[in-house]
Amino acid sequence: MSDADDTTTESAQSAAPRTRRSPAFLATAVALPVAVLACFIAFLILAQQKQGDARDAAEAGHLKSIAAPSSGDAACSALLGALPADVDGFRRTDTADPTGFARWTKEKAGAVELRCGTDRPAELTATAKLQIINGVQWLQAVPAGAPAPDGGAYWTAVDHRPYVTLWVPDGAGTSAVQATSDAIRARLQQASLDLGK
Repeated sequence: MSDADDTTTESAQSAAPRTRRSPAFLATAVALPVAVLACFIAFLILAQQKQGDARDAAEAGHLKSIAAPSSGDAACSALLGALPADVDGFRRTDTADPTGFARWTKEKAGAVELRCGTDRPAELTATAKLQIINGVQWLQAVPAGAPAPDGGAYWTAVDHRPYVTLWVPDGAGTSAVQATSDAIRARLQQASLDLGK
């Protein structure tokens, strides 16, 4: 091969365009992983905050903040004493405060709560849909001052006095309502429905 051929080959190689990465491409290649990492960290922080809020809400309870003017009634004490320690895998974990309050908990399933001595539900009217469970009439309604239902339902026994309200989380079934109905029938005075006329 002659020197002329070598020169031609070198000049052809030097004439071939070199692929250069643009500054915009390099900036994107660096920024994209950083943005993904930042989003992941933000997600973790928000998830921890949400978990903390859920813990705080569970500790505050659904029924602790509602009015229960008759909670100190002797009938409420008798009712709380008649409630079972276990309701379909939920274990009773009462606290001394507030009066007339009972709670059953189950890991990762929330808590069943009961409050004796609550106010008459405003939704109790002549057209209200009542459900009879183990001989007790129940109304599903949100008590005044209670948080909105978030994965569960409020039940109030309306044909015995004092009124008794339950919070039952989704997935807990009706065992808590049945067990409470049995205790209500045994310990509380039956009364006619107060339709708020």
